[in-house]
Amino acid sequence: MTNFKTTTERNENGIFDRWLIDEAGNEVCKAEIMKDKEGNAVVIQLDTPAEFRGKGYARQMLEAIGTNDTKKQLRVISTETALTYYRKIGYTEIAPHIFATTFN
Repeated sequence: MTNFKTTTERNENGIFDRWLIDEAGNEVCKAEIMKDKEGNAVVIQLDTPAEFRGKGYARQMLEAIGTNDTKKQLRVISTETALTYYRKIGYTEIAPHIFATTFN
């Protein structure tokens, strides 16, 4: 897989915006992340622009968040259209439209 970098900024609402950037400088995936009181990351939005979909960028972004931005559990708030995706990559639905996985 190609090497990527991520950048993170805190927006005006206290939510962290993280981008996955490819070697050409394209923003291939964006996540909006908040932290719960235990320090676990909650992805409230995950977006891959249409021209970059199907290449594993969202999964790579989730792995980066899980290993760098959470203490143990990563939760994702899903849209209706992404429910199948999170099930496919092994996340557990813990409530309607909320998925979780653990990282060590």
